[in-house]
Amino acid sequence: MINTAVGTSLLDNDLNSVTDFEKTVDSMTSKEIVDFAKKYFDLNKVAVTVVHPNTADEKAIKQNYQRAQSVSFTGNSDEINHKTALDLSKIKQYGITNNMSVATNEVSNNLATFDLNLSAGKPANIKPGVSDILAIMLNRGSRFKDEKTFFSDLENQGISTQFYAGERGLSASSMFLPSDGKTALNSAKEVLLNPRFNQEELDYAKKIIKENIQNTPKSSIDGLYKEMFKGQFYGNTLTDV
Repeated sequence: MINTAVGTSLLDNDLNSVTDFEKTVDSMTSKEIVDFAKKYFDLNKVAVTVVHPNTADEKAIKQNYQRAQSVSFTGNSDEINHKTALDLSKIKQYGITNNMSVATNEVSNNLATFDLNLSAGKPANIKPGVSDILAIMLNRGSRFKDEKTFFSDLENQGISTQFYAGERGLSASSMFLPSDGKTALNSAKEVLLNPRFNQEELDYAKKIIKENIQNTPKSSIDGLYKEMFKGQFYGNTLTDV
Protein backbone atom coordinates (compact mmCIF):
# COMPACT_ATOMS: atom_id res chain seq x y z
CA MET A 1 0.00 0.00 0.00
CA ILE A 2 2.82 2.40 0.90
CA ASN A 3 4.70 1.38 -2.26
CA THR A 4 1.60 2.11 -4.34
CA ALA A 5 1.00 5.52 -2.75
CA VAL A 6 4.61 6.68 -3.16
CA GLY A 7 4.97 5.16 -6.63
CA THR A 8 1.78 6.81 -7.89
CA SER A 9 2.89 10.17 -6.50
CA LEU A 10 6.25 9.88 -8.26
CA LEU A 11 4.59 8.95 -11.56
CA ASP A 12 2.24 11.94 -11.20
CA ASN A 13 5.22 14.14 -10.25
CA ASP A 14 3.28 15.25 -7.16
CA LEU A 15 4.51 14.16 -3.74
CA ASN A 16 2.02 16.40 -1.95
CA SER A 17 -0.48 13.53 -1.81
CA VAL A 18 2.06 11.71 0.40
CA THR A 19 3.83 14.44 2.34
CA ASP A 20 0.69 16.50 3.02
CA PHE A 21 -1.81 13.64 3.27
CA GLU A 22 -2.63 13.99 6.98
CA LYS A 23 -2.83 17.78 6.77
CA THR A 24 -5.16 17.54 3.77
CA VAL A 25 -7.45 15.03 5.52
CA ASP A 26 -7.54 17.10 8.72
CA SER A 27 -8.49 20.22 6.77
CA MET A 28 -11.45 18.59 5.00
CA THR A 29 -14.90 19.88 5.87
CA SER A 30 -18.24 18.13 5.72
CA LYS A 31 -19.37 20.61 3.06
CA GLU A 32 -16.47 19.59 0.78
CA ILE A 33 -17.43 15.93 1.09
CA VAL A 34 -21.10 16.70 0.36
CA ASP A 35 -20.14 18.84 -2.65
CA PHE A 36 -17.88 16.06 -3.94
CA ALA A 37 -20.69 13.51 -3.63
CA LYS A 38 -23.14 15.79 -5.43
CA LYS A 39 -20.67 16.34 -8.25
CA TYR A 40 -19.50 12.78 -8.90
CA PHE A 41 -22.24 10.49 -7.53
CA ASP A 42 -24.76 11.30 -10.24
CA LEU A 43 -27.73 9.03 -9.61
CA ASN A 44 -29.14 9.91 -13.02
CA LYS A 45 -26.39 7.64 -14.42
CA VAL A 46 -27.25 4.66 -12.22
CA ALA A 47 -28.36 1.53 -14.07
CA VAL A 48 -30.94 -0.97 -12.84
CA THR A 49 -29.95 -4.59 -13.47
CA VAL A 50 -32.63 -7.28 -13.53
CA VAL A 51 -31.37 -10.82 -12.97
CA HIS A 52 -33.45 -13.52 -14.62
CA PRO A 53 -33.53 -17.28 -13.94
CA ASN A 54 -31.89 -19.39 -16.64
CA THR A 55 -35.32 -20.82 -17.46
CA ALA A 56 -36.74 -17.40 -18.46
CA ASP A 57 -37.78 -16.98 -22.08
CA GLU A 58 -37.98 -13.70 -24.03
CA LYS A 59 -41.57 -13.04 -22.95
CA ALA A 60 -40.78 -13.54 -19.25
CA ILE A 61 -37.71 -11.28 -19.51
CA LYS A 62 -39.78 -8.44 -20.96
CA GLN A 63 -42.37 -8.90 -18.21
CA ASN A 64 -39.64 -8.70 -15.57
CA TYR A 65 -38.36 -5.45 -17.05
CA GLN A 66 -41.87 -4.03 -17.01
CA ARG A 67 -42.15 -4.85 -13.31
CA ALA A 68 -38.87 -3.01 -12.69
CA GLN A 69 -39.93 0.15 -14.52
CA SER A 70 -41.31 1.67 -11.34
CA VAL A 71 -37.78 1.73 -9.88
CA SER A 72 -36.16 5.12 -10.41
CA PHE A 73 -32.99 6.63 -8.98
CA THR A 74 -33.56 10.02 -10.57
CA GLY A 75 -35.96 11.38 -7.97
CA ASN A 76 -37.97 12.98 -10.78
CA SER A 77 -41.50 11.60 -10.92
CA ASP A 78 -41.86 12.52 -14.61
CA GLU A 79 -38.99 10.15 -15.47
CA ILE A 80 -40.51 7.14 -13.71
CA ASN A 81 -41.82 4.48 -16.13
CA HIS A 82 -39.72 5.93 -18.95
CA LYS A 83 -37.08 3.24 -18.74
CA THR A 84 -36.57 0.94 -21.71
CA ALA A 85 -35.86 -2.76 -21.61
CA LEU A 86 -32.74 -4.29 -23.09
CA ASP A 87 -33.25 -4.71 -26.83
CA LEU A 88 -32.71 -8.45 -27.25
CA SER A 89 -32.83 -8.13 -31.03
CA LYS A 90 -29.40 -6.45 -30.93
CA ILE A 91 -27.78 -9.35 -29.08
CA LYS A 92 -26.29 -11.98 -31.39
CA GLN A 93 -24.72 -15.29 -30.39
CA TYR A 94 -22.40 -17.43 -32.49
CA GLY A 95 -20.76 -20.80 -31.99
CA ILE A 96 -17.15 -20.99 -33.21
CA THR A 97 -14.32 -23.51 -33.13
CA ASN A 98 -12.53 -24.89 -30.06
CA ASN A 99 -15.75 -25.09 -28.07
CA MET A 100 -16.00 -21.30 -27.91
CA SER A 101 -18.99 -19.02 -28.33
CA VAL A 102 -19.30 -15.31 -29.09
CA ALA A 103 -22.03 -12.91 -27.96
CA THR A 104 -22.27 -9.38 -29.37
CA ASN A 105 -24.44 -6.43 -28.36
CA GLU A 106 -24.80 -3.44 -30.66
CA VAL A 107 -24.59 -0.09 -28.83
CA SER A 108 -24.80 3.51 -29.95
CA ASN A 109 -21.93 5.07 -27.97
CA ASN A 110 -18.43 5.68 -29.35
CA LEU A 111 -16.63 3.23 -27.06
CA ALA A 112 -16.52 -0.52 -27.50
CA THR A 113 -15.56 -3.25 -25.04
CA PHE A 114 -14.92 -6.95 -25.04
CA ASP A 115 -14.64 -9.57 -22.33
CA LEU A 116 -12.85 -12.80 -23.21
CA ASN A 117 -13.32 -15.68 -20.78
CA LEU A 118 -11.56 -19.05 -20.92
CA SER A 119 -13.11 -21.12 -18.16
CA ALA A 120 -13.45 -24.68 -16.94
CA GLY A 121 -16.55 -26.32 -15.52
CA LYS A 122 -14.82 -27.18 -12.25
CA PRO A 123 -12.21 -25.28 -10.21
CA ALA A 124 -8.65 -26.37 -10.87
CA ASN A 125 -6.86 -28.32 -8.16
CA ILE A 126 -4.13 -25.74 -7.62
CA LYS A 127 -2.05 -24.58 -4.69
CA PRO A 128 -3.13 -21.43 -2.83
CA GLY A 129 -1.78 -18.28 -4.47
CA VAL A 130 -1.18 -19.81 -7.91
CA SER A 131 -3.99 -17.89 -9.62
CA ASP A 132 -2.91 -14.65 -7.89
CA ILE A 133 0.63 -15.07 -9.19
CA LEU A 134 -0.67 -15.93 -12.66
CA ALA A 135 -2.83 -12.79 -12.73
CA ILE A 136 0.22 -10.63 -11.99
CA MET A 137 2.35 -12.36 -14.62
CA LEU A 138 -0.34 -11.97 -17.31
CA ASN A 139 -0.28 -8.21 -16.71
CA ARG A 140 3.51 -8.00 -17.18
CA GLY A 141 3.44 -7.87 -20.97
CA SER A 142 4.09 -10.64 -23.50
CA ARG A 143 7.03 -12.77 -24.57
CA PHE A 144 7.77 -10.14 -27.22
CA LYS A 145 7.24 -6.94 -25.21
CA ASP A 146 7.91 -6.08 -21.57
CA GLU A 147 5.21 -4.49 -19.41
CA LYS A 148 6.16 -0.88 -20.17
CA THR A 149 6.37 -1.35 -23.93
CA PHE A 150 3.24 -3.49 -24.19
CA PHE A 151 0.92 -1.22 -22.21
CA SER A 152 2.47 2.03 -23.48
CA ASP A 153 1.74 0.95 -27.05
CA LEU A 154 -1.89 0.30 -26.12
CA GLU A 155 -2.29 3.52 -24.14
CA ASN A 156 -0.91 5.54 -27.06
CA GLN A 157 -3.85 4.19 -29.09
CA GLY A 158 -6.38 4.84 -26.32
CA ILE A 159 -6.80 1.13 -25.54
CA SER A 160 -7.17 -0.19 -22.00
CA THR A 161 -6.60 -3.93 -21.57
CA GLN A 162 -6.39 -5.99 -18.37
CA PHE A 163 -5.95 -9.70 -17.64
CA TYR A 164 -7.35 -11.78 -14.78
CA ALA A 165 -6.90 -15.30 -13.44
CA GLY A 166 -8.94 -17.38 -11.04
CA GLU A 167 -9.42 -20.95 -9.94
CA ARG A 168 -11.69 -21.61 -12.93
CA GLY A 169 -9.76 -19.96 -15.75
CA LEU A 170 -8.40 -16.83 -17.42
CA SER A 171 -10.02 -13.70 -18.74
CA ALA A 172 -9.17 -10.47 -20.52
CA SER A 173 -11.16 -7.27 -20.85
CA SER A 174 -10.57 -4.22 -22.99
CA MET A 175 -12.07 -0.81 -23.80
CA PHE A 176 -11.32 0.93 -27.09
CA LEU A 177 -12.65 2.91 -30.02
CA PRO A 178 -14.54 0.71 -32.50
CA SER A 179 -11.89 1.34 -35.16
CA ASP A 180 -9.24 -0.14 -32.83
CA GLY A 181 -11.11 -3.36 -32.12
CA LYS A 182 -8.73 -5.58 -34.07
CA THR A 183 -5.70 -4.14 -32.24
CA ALA A 184 -7.37 -4.65 -28.87
CA LEU A 185 -8.22 -8.28 -29.65
CA ASN A 186 -4.71 -8.94 -30.94
CA SER A 187 -3.24 -7.53 -27.72
CA ALA A 188 -5.17 -10.09 -25.67
CA LYS A 189 -4.21 -12.84 -28.10
CA GLU A 190 -0.54 -11.87 -27.88
CA VAL A 191 -0.44 -12.24 -24.09
CA LEU A 192 -2.61 -15.34 -23.78
CA LEU A 193 -0.72 -17.25 -26.49
CA ASN A 194 2.71 -15.81 -25.67
CA PRO A 195 2.75 -14.99 -21.95
CA ARG A 196 5.84 -13.52 -20.35
CA PHE A 197 6.62 -16.66 -18.34
CA ASN A 198 10.20 -16.61 -17.12
CA GLN A 199 11.97 -16.90 -13.79
CA GLU A 200 12.41 -13.15 -13.41
CA GLU A 201 8.68 -12.47 -13.79
CA LEU A 202 7.82 -15.38 -11.50
CA ASP A 203 10.09 -14.00 -8.79
CA TYR A 204 8.56 -10.55 -9.24
CA ALA A 205 5.01 -11.91 -8.89
CA LYS A 206 5.94 -13.85 -5.76
CA LYS A 207 7.49 -10.73 -4.27
CA ILE A 208 4.33 -8.68 -4.91
CA ILE A 209 2.10 -11.36 -3.38
CA LYS A 210 4.28 -11.56 -0.27
CA GLU A 211 4.28 -7.78 0.12
CA ASN A 212 0.49 -7.69 -0.22
CA ILE A 213 0.12 -10.38 2.43
CA GLN A 214 2.50 -8.63 4.82
CA ASN A 215 0.58 -5.37 4.42
CA THR A 216 -2.82 -7.00 4.91
CA PRO A 217 -4.06 -6.91 8.53
CA LYS A 218 -5.20 -10.19 10.05
CA SER A 219 -8.93 -10.77 9.91
CA SER A 220 -11.26 -13.20 11.62
CA ILE A 221 -12.96 -13.77 8.28
CA ASP A 222 -10.02 -16.00 7.28
CA GLY A 223 -10.98 -18.47 9.98
CA LEU A 224 -14.65 -18.28 9.00
CA TYR A 225 -13.95 -19.01 5.33
CA LYS A 226 -11.57 -21.83 6.24
CA GLU A 227 -14.41 -23.55 8.13
CA MET A 228 -17.10 -22.76 5.56
CA PHE A 229 -15.04 -23.85 2.54
CA LYS A 230 -12.93 -26.69 3.90
CA GLY A 231 -10.70 -28.16 1.22
CA GLN A 232 -11.92 -25.61 -1.34
CA PHE A 233 -10.30 -22.65 -3.08
CA TYR A 234 -12.17 -20.04 -1.05
CA GLY A 235 -11.09 -21.71 2.18
CA ASN A 236 -7.45 -20.79 1.64
CA THR A 237 -6.16 -18.22 4.13
CA LEU A 238 -3.33 -15.73 3.76
CA THR A 239 -1.15 -18.16 5.71
CA ASP A 240 -1.92 -20.90 3.18
CA VAL A 241 -0.98 -18.57 0.32
